[in-house]
Amino acid sequence: MASLYDSADIYDLIENQERYDAYKEHWKSVLENKNIKSMLDVSIGTGSVTLPITELGVSLSGSDLSETMLDRCRKKASDRDMSVELKNSDFRDLKCWHGNKYDMVASTGNSLAYVSNEDVLKTLEQMDALVSDKGYLYFDLRNWDKILKERNRFLLYNPFFVDDTRVNLVQV
Repeated sequence: MASLYDSADIYDLIENQERYDAYKEHWKSVLENKNIKSMLDVSIGTGSVTLPITELGVSLSGSDLSETMLDRCRKKASDRDMSVELKNSDFRDLKCWHGNKYDMVASTGNSLAYVSNEDVLKTLEQMDALVSDKGYLYFDLRNWDKILKERNRFLLYNPFFVDDTRVNLVQV
């Protein structure tokens, strides 16, 4: 049985220009008063979270465990005429990036929450080794304490259309 993670089209169902612009505004605020010219996202997925940063003058590189996700990211970058270096890599083993330094190394898409307790320190050390002097580590994580407190079992997204098909997306 194929993994849901190999279904990049599902990850991008809620993507649209409005979400893209929201991420771009987010990155503007993150970059404010910081000298960040290069970024590595070690869990880039389809690029939804970090591709907008390239429009702000940041050179983006990314890796992901899933080649399917990277293929989608390549297409999205190409469609927007963006240059992004992408590599297939588990972020618990970042050898493919050794010798490089980045102003910011990120893990987006709530990926770090899926690393076992035994691997967290190793993962963070590898990410930190790729950060340039006076650089930054960036993590995109969910507020699990709030989620557990509120106990919402379902997150309903606004319905939208793909061609003539109405899509009702529910996150459980």
